[in-house]
Amino acid sequence: MKRTAAVFVFVAATAVSAGWIGCSRAARDDAGPEKKIGVDPARAAREAMFGAEALDPAVQWRASGLGYRILVPGDGAAPSVGARVRMNYVGRLKDGTVFDRSKQPVEMALSGMLAGMSTGLQLLHAGGKAVLFVPPELGYGTHQVAGIPPNSGLIFEVELVAVNP
Repeated sequence: MKRTAAVFVFVAATAVSAGWIGCSRAARDDAGPEKKIGVDPARAAREAMFGAEALDPAVQWRASGLGYRILVPGDGAAPSVGARVRMNYVGRLKDGTVFDRSKQPVEMALSGMLAGMSTGLQLLHAGGKAVLFVPPELGYGTHQVAGIPPNSGLIFEVELVAVNP
C-alpha cells in the first residue's frame, strides 16, 4: 500500500511538474513578436508573398507552393504536358504592378512557360479562367527579370482559350 501511494505521489508530482514546465515553455515560446497564438506560418508567408488576395478561402494550395483560384473551369479539352495552348494572361505583383500582359490570345507550349503557369493551366479546360499564385521557386526564383524583383511571388490571371495538339 505504501508503495502504491509513493508511486501515485511520484506520478502526480511528475505530471504537475511537466504541466508547469510545458506552460512555462509555451509562455516563453509565445513571448516573441514573431510567434503569436493562432498564427498559421504558411498563411502569413502567403500573405507576405502575394498580399491579402491569397488569403481568400477559394484559393487552393498545392504542396509545391502553387496557389490557384478557379474562376471558370472551362468545358473544352484539358492541356497535357506536351501541349500548346492559346491563352490570354495578365501577370502582376502583389502591389498590383502589371509586368506583362497579352494584348490578344498568344500561343505557347506549356514546356516553354514558367513551371507555375504550366502547372496551373493544366488545372483548366479550354474556356477556363483562373488566378494563379506562383511562388519564386516556380517562377523566376532569385533572378531579377524585366523589372520583377528577385524572389517575387507572381500573380497571373489566365484564360485558356484553346488547347492545340
